Amino acid sequence: MAQPTSQHHRPRPGRLDETASVARGGQLSELAAHVHSALAELALLAASYDSAEGWAAAGIRSCSHWLAINAGLDMRTSADLLRVGHTLAGLPLVRAAFAAGQLSLDKVRSLILVATPADEELWLELALGADAAQLARICRECRRSMDADLPGQDDKLRARRGLWTWTTESGMLRLVALLPPEDGAVVMAALEAVVTSEALPGPDPAEEPWAAAQSDALEAVASPQAGSSFSTRWRPVPRGWSAVPPRSRWWSTWTWGC
Repeated sequence: MAQPTSQHHRPRPGRLDETASVARGGQLSELAAHVHSALAELALLAASYDSAEGWAAAGIRSCSHWLAINAGLDMRTSADLLRVGHTLAGLPLVRAAFAAGQLSLDKVRSLILVATPADEELWLELALGADAAQLARICRECRRSMDADLPGQDDKLRARRGLWTWTTESGMLRLVALLPPEDGAVVMAALEAVVTSEALPGPDPAEEPWAAAQSDALEAVASPQAGSSFSTRWRPVPRGWSAVPPRSRWWSTWTWGC
């Protein structure tokens, strides 16, 4: 009697031939376009519902709250969807392309950071020719450059700085810090000085060696016994100059923990 084939020994399905691969790819692209179009309709309808305060009822704090309860979305996704829907009201070309399934939600999120009614045609042309990651990078850098020229921007960055900690289920401590570029450069210079010194132990079985070395450096810098040892190994970065790579200069964020 033949024994049933185990899951680990089932034959792998054969590769699609060229014709079948093209057909399957076409199906995926068509389905993705339908999904993009449906998300556009959802974002616009949600924004309209928000503007009309159709969500207002006892116990409901906002339209995001209503969507979280009735549409199965978390608060962050709900707020993001509403932001897209409201912004698209002033970008008719982007709105039409999104509704037609030509743009994904990811691309639209990037576009609304920078596009205006006066230049949305140019941004739309760029979006249609770039992938989502490329577009996000371009729009993010452009937005940062635009914001850098705004008056009082340094004060706004300082106001957003902070350090947050919490304990994970495994008992490890997670730290998240949001720092202005100059402060972030000071922190990173201190950690880099420790990592490149001989103060840390040799190779260890860390899942992410680079991250583990940064974590060890943070502990070493914070250790009272190590304070004097490392004080002469690095120089603080002068304010007004940043050693942070260009792509990180606008805002420095670092995280430790698991």
